[in-house]
Amino acid sequence: MVTADTALNLKADQAAGGIVGHAASTGTSIRYSKVLSGKTLTIAANSDSSSNSTSSTIGSAAGGILGSQIGSQIERKTGTAGTGTGLSIENCAVSITRKESSTSANSGSTGNDGESLKIIGGSFAGGVLGYCAGSKPGSSTGNASGINSSYTGAVKINDCNVFGVGNLDLVSAKDAAAGLAAYISTSGNLDVENSAASVYVADSDAQANAVSDGFGGLIGCLNSTGSNSTISKCYVGGRTAEGKYKESINDDATQGRYNIRGNGYVGGFIGQIAGSNSLKIENCFTTASAYSGSTANATDGNGAGTNAQAGNFIANSANSNLSVTSCYATGLTNGTVFVGENSSSSFPKTENNYYLSGVNKAKLTGANVKGAKVGEAGTPFAEQTAKVKPNKYDASLKGDYPYQMTSGQSVYYGDWVVPKNTQEIDGSFGILYYEIVQHGDKANATKSAYYHGFVGNAVPGGNVSNDSYKEISTRTPLSDTLSPGELNDHGLLAAPEGGEYVTEDGYILLVSDECQDELFRIGWEEDGGSDRNTIKGLINDRILIQYDAITG
Repeated sequence: MVTADTALNLKADQAAGGIVGHAASTGTSIRYSKVLSGKTLTIAANSDSSSNSTSSTIGSAAGGILGSQIGSQIERKTGTAGTGTGLSIENCAVSITRKESSTSANSGSTGNDGESLKIIGGSFAGGVLGYCAGSKPGSSTGNASGINSSYTGAVKINDCNVFGVGNLDLVSAKDAAAGLAAYISTSGNLDVENSAASVYVADSDAQANAVSDGFGGLIGCLNSTGSNSTISKCYVGGRTAEGKYKESINDDATQGRYNIRGNGYVGGFIGQIAGSNSLKIENCFTTASAYSGSTANATDGNGAGTNAQAGNFIANSANSNLSVTSCYATGLTNGTVFVGENSSSSFPKTENNYYLSGVNKAKLTGANVKGAKVGEAGTPFAEQTAKVKPNKYDASLKGDYPYQMTSGQSVYYGDWVVPKNTQEIDGSFGILYYEIVQHGDKANATKSAYYHGFVGNAVPGGNVSNDSYKEISTRTPLSDTLSPGELNDHGLLAAPEGGEYVTEDGYILLVSDECQDELFRIGWEEDGGSDRNTIKGLINDRILIQYDAITG
């Protein structure tokens, strides 16, 4: 155990770790180890090798437990003896031991008094593990972006946690960074189980569209794994402010800013998955938001362009043997919901996976990935019978963690959002016919909205994707206190009862917020003094008043 009452600073030029800086071994075991500090914890590997270097030095990697792992024969043990085969990190923790007043469940902490957990690597940085491969990053057999030969042993990370303290937490590097493990390339099996992280993760390279391996809430990049690899019962705890994700990307201090951000592949759970062997991800979730500043070659599973190389669960998958089962994501992303980009020949096999409706306007990709609202039965967002006490960072949040804990842990570290339930409308463009129906006499009148229409997603060339074109209509009551009555086939009120009247009807043109205003000019107010000279401006000025009624 490594501890400090107030400040703990561990620094090295090339490889830095809370327990072990660098291990050259096919048999490294680290167990029952903790790296704790009372106020600030900093682990930093500051130097870096250029991509053309032929130096034998170890590239810059930092990890909360182990900085860098490559292969040869030596064993480093801490605590209980290991098996002597492969890399094993088990029952380890990296965290700030905050005062009881700021760490107890339901309290919230922002770390505004200077508390922070920081793990900084020139090339790689991970909350537990910085880098694991067969050769040194920056050596003649590799390059600075970390595409190196594979480690020859199995890699196990079980029962490990990395929990920060507030706004100033940061795990950062230029090639790969993550809450748990930044970069892994192994020919052996990977086993990551019952582990969690809640820290901010960022790309230290400010260059847009910079080459990188990946940034993730749990894992940055899996370059290769053995044929029987699993990630199970793990979670990433997100960060919010006043119950919402903030879209701040240019600072390292704003509460609730984009939790995972970078200029490459950025995922709320995993940044990039390469390789071709079987990899199963099961019973995992993330509540972290994800932002990528890179739009280079970003496509979804159908080849359509997306906003960025980002996904609120996985940013990029190039592995045709990846399967994802019983997982969910709730975070905001500027990319694509669930899986941001699929560059393999077949889309990842998915089953019983969900995203939280009402958070993103981004496009869904992936078969059997379903949107669900808060409280929807049979989903991870249904009312939970087993309550989970949170250690939250956003003091405005009340009560227990409201969603399903798919991991084996009994305490949740992180924040969450509870979006207002809406009738979700997924599409870039659409047109709706709506009716506002008044129930009851004027003294006690209430109103409900009903609608029917069509939406579709735009694709390059100005057309609408046939796959996304669909009919939408009122499906459920839009008020908690009113029954919608009997609906006809178009989702409109079929047989109004006595005292019900259509007080307003009309058509609404829907245009995504992502559409460029200049493409939708409608010709008045030539001086440009008002935004009402665009269709979007007109909608915002008047029609969205009724759209708000429809969407709740």
